[in-house]
Amino acid sequence: MSNGITESGNPVPADGRIRVPGSRTRLPSGGGALLTATALALAIKVFALDLAVVEGRSMEPFVSRGSLVLVLKCAYGLRAPGREGSYWFRWGSPAPGDTVLAYPPSTGTRVVKRVASEASPYGSYPEGPRGRPIYLLGDNPPASRDSREYGPVGMDDIAGKVIRLRP
Repeated sequence: MSNGITESGNPVPADGRIRVPGSRTRLPSGGGALLTATALALAIKVFALDLAVVEGRSMEPFVSRGSLVLVLKCAYGLRAPGREGSYWFRWGSPAPGDTVLAYPPSTGTRVVKRVASEASPYGSYPEGPRGRPIYLLGDNPPASRDSREYGPVGMDDIAGKVIRLRP
């Protein structure tokens, strides 16, 4: 290299670095990868999967107080985040026997309960503003506040299907 010309006859760039065709001109900073990973993790937590710790005894023996459960938020559809969220798209619905995480409107908390049925043994309820009525029961009736006390929940009050991770 002499007089600003490379051996191949090309001019040398102003910064003095010679670039080899097909090679990267700079190393990635990692910021883009970190931002992408963070956005992906947040999207998974908000729309697909979450972890919860069971606080009461209403679902014993299936899960005990302190058990860690996985909530499949996308098991029945794509739901808007938060307690007041509703389903944007539905591709399923809870079947009797499914264990779900729900937000019964009258309790102000989230609960883990088993789906009893869509038809109530306690009277008839019409479809409400939160969707068709779903009746939830605890596996341990003496320790459970469930649909026998607060009535059915709407489909939009179901946050996802629960899978037991450890007892």
